[in-house]
Amino acid sequence: MTLRDLTWARRTLVVLVLWVVLSLIMEWLLMDPDWIGTLAAAAAVAALSWFIADHVPALEAPAWQTEPPGLVRKPPADGRMGALRRVVNQTTDPPPRPDQAPSSAPTQLQTILLDVTAGRLRAQHSTTGDETAVDVVRRLGPGQDPHLAAYLLSVPAPQLDDHELNDLLSRIEAL
Repeated sequence: MTLRDLTWARRTLVVLVLWVVLSLIMEWLLMDPDWIGTLAAAAAVAALSWFIADHVPALEAPAWQTEPPGLVRKPPADGRMGALRRVVNQTTDPPPRPDQAPSSAPTQLQTILLDVTAGRLRAQHSTTGDETAVDVVRRLGPGQDPHLAAYLLSVPAPQLDDHELNDLLSRIEAL
C-alpha cells in the first residue's frame, strides 16, 4: 500500500467515525437523524477541511525562530583585546622622556608578534613545538623575511610607529 492509499484510507476512516459520532449525538438529543444526510454532511465538512489543508500553504506547521530577526548578540568582550590595544598604543606612542622609566610595551608587543610568527612558521614548515619561539624564528625567519626576523630578534625591542607596526603585521600575514 502506498502513502497516497494510506492517506485516503485514513480520510475515509475519519469520515466514518465522524458520521457515527454525529449520528450518536443526534440520537441522544432525540433529533431522529437522517443517516444519508448525516453521512453527506460529514463527508462535505471533511472534504472541505482536507482541501483547505492540502492547498493553503499558510496552514503548514509554523517554524518558530529562536531569536527575533535582526537581533544580533555581540560576543562578550575579550580582555586580551583591551590589553593588546593598550600595548599597541603604548608602543606606537613617542618614546618616554629621559626622566621617565622606559615602557615595557615594546617588549610585550615584540613577544606577542614573536609567538604569532613562530606559530605561522611552525605550521608552514610542519615543525613540532619542541623549539622555543625564538629558536624557530632564528632558524626559519631570516630565510622567509629578514626584516621581520631582525625586528623579532632585536634586543631591546625597538619603539615602533604606526607605519612600521602595520608593515610588520603585513609581513606576518604574508608568511
